[in-house]
Amino acid sequence: MATFIDLDSIQRDRETYPNPNNYHLTAKQVETWFRSSRTVRAFPQDPNTEPREFVTTVNIRYMTLPYSASLASLPRIYVEFHSKTYKDIRLIQTIGGIHSDARFICFPERVQNDNSGEPLWIHYKCHMEQTMRFKRDDPVSIKFTTRSGDTLPNTDTLVPNPPDPNQQTLITFEVIPYIRDNDYNNPMVNTLPG
Repeated sequence: MATFIDLDSIQRDRETYPNPNNYHLTAKQVETWFRSSRTVRAFPQDPNTEPREFVTTVNIRYMTLPYSASLASLPRIYVEFHSKTYKDIRLIQTIGGIHSDARFICFPERVQNDNSGEPLWIHYKCHMEQTMRFKRDDPVSIKFTTRSGDTLPNTDTLVPNPPDPNQQTLITFEVIPYIRDNDYNNPMVNTLPG
């Protein structure tokens, strides 16, 4: 039932997106994920019709970022992840809406050292589940930001040098069709008197 999307920034278009913390995947890069267009719905209106696109539940299963002292000092990382067609905003409510594009908040879990004992990777945990529209055969955007909303700085080498495998972002998403109820809606209800 679940599908997993595993993104390793070493495979991005490094000329267009030099920063492994902020890149897009093109339609060509995701064309093998799903072959047909989709329509947002948990269940088809006509039971005899094949469902094309579902409201989707997305979780971060694993996230690993290259170690740096400045990154290790951050209490959390915000992750933006969406398809080009559906860029819903404010799925996380923050003061002043500073993280209007973020979908997930991740917290450091542990630091992984190399063979000589030097810190190499920071592993993160995320206990959030997002229910959102996600067109699986559409270009995808991924961005890692700080609590102030700034994109994490580029740590990778620049083209024409080969990429540094130890300076890449690694993230695995679990994508599940949302089937808990027929429609997902979060209307704003005015409960104030008058």
